[in-house]
Amino acid sequence: MARKIIPIFRSGRKWIQVRYISSFWRRFWKGLLIYHNLLCRDSIEGLLYSPCKFIYMMDTRIAVDIVYLNHQKEAIFVLDGLVAYKLGPYLENAFYVLVLPAESLALVDLKIGEKLQW
Repeated sequence: MARKIIPIFRSGRKWIQVRYISSFWRRFWKGLLIYHNLLCRDSIEGLLYSPCKFIYMMDTRIAVDIVYLNHQKEAIFVLDGLVAYKLGPYLENAFYVLVLPAESLALVDLKIGEKLQW
């Protein structure tokens, strides 16, 4: 699937817009190195990687919040403030990883088990 921007809904209401990245090579070669500036724009509020079971922050200079989601788009793990040069945990049952600007999760009450829609 080509790069595209999709809205994500919580409890039936539009929550954020993200760039959906489903290509392994696009994620591997560019990832947050290229797309980190998207996290500062008003129209793009995050990145959604799929399929994805972990995330790494090599050579990035920003901190991000991470939400791991399963096939049913339920939050299975939340990580606040993953910083540069760190690895996120590998989760076997994850299928999506949602990357948000640092401190975004502090503003919302996203709970484990909450289902997102897109």
